[in-house]
Amino acid sequence: LKTAKADKIMITNKQGVRVVGVREIRYIDVLGHTVTFHLKSENVSAWGTLKKYEDELKGLGFSRCASSFLVNLRFVTGVKDYDCFVDGDHRWGLAPLLTRSLVPYKSYYAYALLSRFTGGPGSKVYAGVGANGLHAVLNVMADGNATVVVVNCRSQKKDFTLQFEQPVNYTFHRHCFNPKTVEPNEKADLILADKTLDPVTETLSDSIAPYSVTVYTTLK
Repeated sequence: LKTAKADKIMITNKQGVRVVGVREIRYIDVLGHTVTFHLKSENVSAWGTLKKYEDELKGLGFSRCASSFLVNLRFVTGVKDYDCFVDGDHRWGLAPLLTRSLVPYKSYYAYALLSRFTGGPGSKVYAGVGANGLHAVLNVMADGNATVVVVNCRSQKKDFTLQFEQPVNYTFHRHCFNPKTVEPNEKADLILADKTLDPVTETLSDSIAPYSVTVYTTLK
C-alpha cells in the first residue's frame, strides 16, 4: 500500500501495482503478514500489517471491527454480538454465506484439524508451553490416542522441544496448517499428514512456521 487519496488507493504486491477505488473495497483482513482486500468482484492480497493500512485509510469510512478485520462501513448491513455482516453476509469466521461461495476461509482448515483430532468424551487435556508466542497442549483421549497441538503466534519460524512429564510411546502423524501455503477450495479437505515421528518417547522436537498451527496425533 503506497497512498490513499480521496477515492483511490494503490496496492503493491508481487503482480505489480493496482489502483483500486476505495468504494470498491468491502473489507480488509489479515492473516500473518498477508493483507487481503476483498473487492466487489475479486480479492487482492499484499504484504504488510493491518495497522499500517488502517492509518492510510483513516477518514475514508473504514472501521476496525476486530483485531484482524477492517470494514468499509458503506457495506455494513448489520452488527450482532460484536460480529459483522457485509451485504447480509458473515465476513469472517470459518466460511462465508454458502450462497455466495462454497470456499471456506483459511481459518477453517486449522479449525478442522482441531475438530478432527482433539476432544471427545473422556478426553483429558494437559497444559504445556505457553510463553514467547509459542503455545502447546496435549489431549489424551479415552481410547489412549493422543494429540499435541502447537501454535506459533509470532512472525518468525520457531524451533521447539516439548518434554513429557512421563515417558510415552507415541507414533505421531504431523498435520501442518500454514496460512501462507494453504489454498482454500470447494472440497475443503482436511490437511493431510506430511510427516511421521516414530517413536516419540520423552521429547517432541520440531519447528513451526510463522502464525501456524501444527497437530501431532496418533490418530490416522
